Order: sequence, then structure tokens, then C-alpha cells
Amino acid sequence: MTSRPVHLFFSSLMPGGLLFVAALLLTRYPLLPPSAYDVLPWLPYTIFAVGALLSWRFNRSRILWAMIVLTLMYGALSIYVLGRGNPSGTGATIFSAIALLLPVNLVIFSVMKERGTTFVTALLWIGLILGQLMIVAAVCQPELEVFARFLRHSFVHSRGIGLTRYSQPAFVAFALGFLVLVVRFIWSPKPLESGFFWTLMTLFLGMNAASTRQTTGLYFATAGLILLFSLIEMSYHMAFLDELTGLPGRRAFNEAALKLGESYALAMVDVDHFKNFNDTYGHECGDQVLSMIAVRLAAVTGGGKAFRYGGEEFAILFPELSARQAIVYLERLRHTIANTPFILRGTERRKSSKKSRSKARHKHPNEVQVTVSIGVANRNQRYEEFDQVTRAADRALYKAKESGRNCVKA
Repeated sequence: MTSRPVHLFFSSLMPGGLLFVAALLLTRYPLLPPSAYDVLPWLPYTIFAVGALLSWRFNRSRILWAMIVLTLMYGALSIYVLGRGNPSGTGATIFSAIALLLPVNLVIFSVMKERGTTFVTALLWIGLILGQLMIVAAVCQPELEVFARFLRHSFVHSRGIGLTRYSQPAFVAFALGFLVLVVRFIWSPKPLESGFFWTLMTLFLGMNAASTRQTTGLYFATAGLILLFSLIEMSYHMAFLDELTGLPGRRAFNEAALKLGESYALAMVDVDHFKNFNDTYGHECGDQVLSMIAVRLAAVTGGGKAFRYGGEEFAILFPELSARQAIVYLERLRHTIANTPFILRGTERRKSSKKSRSKARHKHPNEVQVTVSIGVANRNQRYEEFDQVTRAADRALYKAKESGRNCVKA
């Protein structure tokens, strides 16, 4: 069984961490042919355009606007900063402004809710982006030099801070951005949250190396690829993973069935009295119970893999096991669920009949006991097709329900 820290570690590295390391290696070692380096300054525009089109097609507004902002920022750097050595005057002001605004924008895109690309949201983000452009343009004017100096202000005089090209306000913005994105990923370990973190990490190095067009182009192109691959990974998750429970969904279940060998067992798991539970506590608390049960199902032993089949019903596949062998692990799972106190958040007892309330009595006002019934079958000479095994497991589940629930039947 994979622990949560190990799962978080591998989730955080894929795919952003690998692309980040690849960018580091390419900047340290000449692994690309010389002709490829001539393309690097223009490569980010292509990747940003592809990412914007795909995010628009998939209705992922966070990635869409992130790609647009990165395009504008990279364009400004290419015009006013790159290839100019240590910029001064307008170039230095634009660099400091972009370094300050970049982490702020990525954090906003990370924490904002996904609302799709609607006309209202498009107007809102266009206004915000144009507002930032107008502010940067205004700060570059000689009359507002005092604000430009603030962008490069030093709060602490230390040699350590001077190791980077960033002004201290920009450095603080990046540090706070890293902190927010790490917390976001731990709280919601999804591909896009990991992607925003590695994008910010890559752009931190890319901005700090904003002296040559090739190096900066490589880092910005990598940042775009990280967001692009995160978008693809997120689309996969949405297609194959159940959003509520985090378990693989029905489509993933059907895909897994195609890969089964000659010997396997299939278990169907159903939450007991779930309709009465929803009537008593409400559908929100019912969703909490399904999520908590899914955590136990995901930890099933014996090589089993759990899936959200539909509603309050789950399925578990045991490759290379018979039904008799799988029962040992299913009984252990059933016992664990029956003896786990489920604590509901924000439980409000609804008006219901005495009959329905009697089926969900519990000692603590927010503590409930939940049980499951399980039916299991395996492939044999009688049930050779997967659909036949599924129907046999369903019949065994019905038998478990008739036998008083909270039991395993084959």
C-alpha cells in the first residue's frame, strides 16, 4: 500500500519535476545540436499558442489566461531586456515589474476556481491584464520614477539576497508564491496544482538567467510545456478518475477489464442503507461518507484495485485470484469499514421518520457507523466473459443484502 507522503512525492514530480530537471541539464550541458539553439528564442510562442488553444478547447480558463500572460511577459522581456546585458532605465523597470507580477499572477491562477471561458470572465481577465500593462507602462514614465525605484527597493542589505538578479520585492513575491503553491498542492494534489508550482520554479530560474535569449527561451518554453502536460494530465484525471472519491471511475474500470488475464476475481461493494442515510443527513454528508469509504477501499490488500462503479456502488478487481482467495481480503476490508467511526463535518439532522432515524443512530452527534455488503465472483468455465462475471458478482451482492447486510458472499 502506497502511503500518502509517497503518493504526494511522486505526484509532485510528474510531469513538472522531470521537465524542470531536463531544462537544467540542457542549460548546463550542450546536449542539443547547434541549430536547435537558434530556435529556442521563438519556441515559447509556439508552445504558449498550442497551450492556449488546447485549454480553450478543454474549457480550462486558468491555463488559458496563464498562457496569455506568459506570452505577454516573455514578449516584453524579449523586446526590452534580453540581449542587453544588465538592463538599466526602462529595461530594468520592466524586468522588476515582470518579476514582481509573474508569481502574483500564477498564484491567482492557481487559487481561482475553474469557471470555464465565458464572456464575463474573459472581459474580467482582459481588463486585469490590460490594467497590469497600463501600470507597467505608467511606471516607466520619468514622472513616476519614484514608483520605479520602489520596485528595486532593498528592505534588507545582505549579500545573500544579492546572489540573484531579483529586487527584494520580487524575491519576496516569489518566496510567498512558492509557499502558497506548495500548500495548495498538499491540500489538493492535482496535476494543475503541481504544474503551477513547477512553472513558477522554472520561471524563477528563467528570469534570473534573463541575459541570453536562448537560455531564457528554453526556461519559458519549459514552463509552457509544464502547464501543457499538466493540462493533458488533468484531462486524463477528469476522464478516468471519479471527482468525488478520487478512485478510478467507470471508464477506467472498463479499460482495466480489457487487460485481465485468464484468472481474476471481481467484487461488487455497496454501502448499506445509503438512501436512508441521505434522507437523514443530506446528500452532502452522504458524499462525505462515500469519500471516506473510498479511502478504505483504495487501501484494499491482496493486489486488489478499487473503482467507483456508480452511485454508492464500488468494484474491486483482483487479478490472478479466485473468489475464495479474495474473500480473505474482502472480509478484512469489510471489518475495517464496519469498525471505523466516520466523523461527518457540519452534520445537521434532518426531519425524518422514526424508522429512518433508527437505522442511523450513533453516540457522537457527528459520528456514524457505516457498513458495506460485498459480493464476489471469479472467472471460471461457467463465467468466461467479463459481463458474466460482473452479473455473478451482482447476484452475490444481492445475496449479501438478503442475508442481513454487512457481510461477504460468493
